[in-house]
Amino acid sequence: MAKLKDKKNSSTTNQRAETIQDIYGQGEVMRVPTRALNWVAVIIIALVLGVVGGYLGGWLQTIWQPTWLLSNAPVVNEPTDGVNIIDLGKEQNKLRESFDQLTLNNLSAQTVAIYRSRPRNSEQPLQGVLTDKDLAGQGIIITSDGWIISHDGVIKDVEADYLVITTDRQGLAVEQIIADDFTGLVFIKVAGQNLRPAVLKPASTVSAQQGLMIVRQTLQPHEPALHFTRLSQWDYKPLREADDYFHSTEKLDSWLRLSSVVEATFNGSPIATAEGDIVGLLRAEAGESLGIPGFYLQLAVSNFLSNRQEPVYNRFGISYLDLAEVVGLPPQLLREQGGGALIYAPGSQKAVIANSPAAKSNLQKGDIILAVDDQMLNASVSLMRVLQEYPLGSTVKMKVLKTGQTEPEEIIVILSTK
Repeated sequence: MAKLKDKKNSSTTNQRAETIQDIYGQGEVMRVPTRALNWVAVIIIALVLGVVGGYLGGWLQTIWQPTWLLSNAPVVNEPTDGVNIIDLGKEQNKLRESFDQLTLNNLSAQTVAIYRSRPRNSEQPLQGVLTDKDLAGQGIIITSDGWIISHDGVIKDVEADYLVITTDRQGLAVEQIIADDFTGLVFIKVAGQNLRPAVLKPASTVSAQQGLMIVRQTLQPHEPALHFTRLSQWDYKPLREADDYFHSTEKLDSWLRLSSVVEATFNGSPIATAEGDIVGLLRAEAGESLGIPGFYLQLAVSNFLSNRQEPVYNRFGISYLDLAEVVGLPPQLLREQGGGALIYAPGSQKAVIANSPAAKSNLQKGDIILAVDDQMLNASVSLMRVLQEYPLGSTVKMKVLKTGQTEPEEIIVILSTK
């Protein structure tokens, strides 16, 4: 019975195989309809022609450059000759990361906005409301009882009326304004108490290309506006003409130079490090962003607060050329000196001020000051800076190469404060 079962199963299997062969054997004679084949060919040919047409059109545009195909968008030059184009947005974000929120809050509390006051009119109540158009600039708090410093680019008229706005939106009336002709700083007394004074530091504590922050107060009830930049140069002096090389011991004429242009609305703002130290006061004008150096801020504030009447400085009374920075002077003026302060003046101007300490020491046009005490004057040591480092009214020794002499001599100078 078992064998019969196997045979029956074998017969059944053969029948199924034949049936399957009959069904799938028909597939060998099946053909794709001619109509469907033609449509597929049309689609393939169209795609090929489209690709070829696109390449051909781009090639013709490159050769002909028809004006109707050119974009009106500004062209951005690619980096050439190893010069990198800086993404300003990324640069600002990178610098922003180095300043913590506590530093930002402290700097904001030490910064004020200065507005030109508007006359009030009872019939038109909104006439006295301040707007952004009334912004004169910014200032820095230097005492808790209401003294602020800014500069003459912000306070252009000391007789005008101003209103000072603090970070907590207090409006403080201005009681007194004192201008400083030596640095261009302006001292402003406001009716305020318990203000937070700033910490001033010399810019020499900052390395080249170090990140800096500039803070600006506004009328809006939110965080102050910020600008992040880097220190580009110390003791910078714009040299557009030959006369720009002349220095005076009676007026500050060298600045900090920043790596980016800052909006004019930041004028008078503090320039600060990531540690919150203020190393300069911004002068944003004439397309350049400069700063009054922290050394002169410290000097002016210290001298002013000693009497609160006027800032005083060591006066010497000469106009001079720094031989370390001037190129092309004739040999009779250089006299084989690579550094020093050549007493000189442009045109018919006086090189030595009458009755000044320099005049009383018999210094004349053409004399070269080589050293003050033990400090030789060179590219990194300027006469202006050295004189202001001494206590007011100091007596100093100067090494001077007089006109017509070949060997320097030593003279004694008593600095004055008038």
